[in-house]
Amino acid sequence: MSNQKIVAICGLSGSGKDAVADYLKEKGFEYTSLSDRIREECALRKLATHRDNLIKVGNEIREKFGRDELAKRSWEKIKNSAGNKFVIVSLRHPDEVNFLKKQAGMKLIAVEAPIDVRYQRNASRGRAEDFVTLEKFKEQETRERSGSVNQQQLDRVIAMADFKIDNSGTLEELKEQVEEVLARI
Repeated sequence: MSNQKIVAICGLSGSGKDAVADYLKEKGFEYTSLSDRIREECALRKLATHRDNLIKVGNEIREKFGRDELAKRSWEKIKNSAGNKFVIVSLRHPDEVNFLKKQAGMKLIAVEAPIDVRYQRNASRGRAEDFVTLEKFKEQETRERSGSVNQQQLDRVIAMADFKIDNSGTLEELKEQVEEVLARI
C-alpha cells in the first residue's frame, strides 16, 4: 500500500468535486465515491436517491455502523486493487477523513465555489436529486455543513483539507489548480 497515491475530495454540493475527480480519472486515477456507498444502500432499501434521502441514509449509516463506515466501505473497494492512484469523492465527516488519512497517506482537497455558482451547476447537471429551489438548496446545505456528531459536518471536513481549490472560474483554471496540487504531492 505504501506506493499508492490517494487523493480525496470534499466540498459543498455543486462545488466541482466531480469535475476534479473526472480530471484525475483522465490522469489514470481510479474512482470511488462515499456518496455511491449511500446510493447503494438506498437501492437496497428501495429508496429514491434524492438529496434528502442521501443525507438521511448517510446519517443513519454513520449512527448505526460508525462515523467512518462510508470511508471503510469505499476503502474496501480499492484496498486490494492492482492500481496505485485513487480518487475518493464526497467525504462529509471528520472521522471519514481520519480513517482515510491513515490509509497510505491520503491527501484531502477541498473544492470551493460561491453558492449561486454551485446552485446553477446542480440545476444543470440533470440528476433528479438536484431539482430543488434555491431556498431548499440552502436548507439542505445548512444541514450538511454542521450536523450533530453522527451527521454530516462539511465545515469541519473542509477545514481539514491539505489543499483548497477555488472553482469559481473556468474548467481550464480548475485543471491548472489540480496540476499544482499534484505537483506538491
